[in-house]
Amino acid sequence: RGGDTEPDESTSLLGQLSPGWKARTSGRRMSGQICPSCSSQEVIDLELDTYAFAVVRGVGVWPALLLPLASALVQTTVLSSFALTNDFVFEGAWLEPRSRSTRVNFMKCVGLCMVLFKISTELEHAMRLCTSLKVGEFAAWYALYSGWWAVVLQYAMSMSVLFVAVSVVIGAQ
Repeated sequence: RGGDTEPDESTSLLGQLSPGWKARTSGRRMSGQICPSCSSQEVIDLELDTYAFAVVRGVGVWPALLLPLASALVQTTVLSSFALTNDFVFEGAWLEPRSRSTRVNFMKCVGLCMVLFKISTELEHAMRLCTSLKVGEFAAWYALYSGWWAVVLQYAMSMSVLFVAVSVVIGAQ
C-alpha cells in the first residue's frame, strides 16, 4: 500500500500471537522491546531463549554476555557426557553405521530425521537473531556486540549438537 506506515491486520495479529521476543530494526518493525522509538513495517520474532536474551532492551552488559555463555557451557557439558560415554568412544573397533537388523536401521533413519529437524530449527533461530543484528538499531550500545556473541555461540552449539547427535545415532548398535 502506498505510503501506509501502519501494519496490516495480519501483521498485528501475528505480533499478538507470537510467544517470542520481537526486535525492531532501522525503520522496520520487529517490536518494542529492543528499540521502542523505531517505526514499523516488518516483524522478526526472536525465540525465547538465552541467546536472544542478549539483545533485549533493559538487560545489562554482563547478563547479556554471560547468559549465552552459561547456556553454551551447560550444553557443552551435557554433550560431553553423551559423547564420551563408553558406548561411543573408539575402543579399537569401528562402530558400523549400518546394523544387521532392518528395524534398527529404520530407527536410525528416524533418529537422524529428528536430529536434522532439531538442528534446522536451532539454525533458524540463529538466523533470525543474525538478521535482526544486521538491520537493527539497538537502544543499548553493547546490544550489537552481545548479539553477535550470542549468534556465534548458538551456531557453534548447533554444530556441536549435530556432530554428537549424528555420532550417537549412527553408532548405536
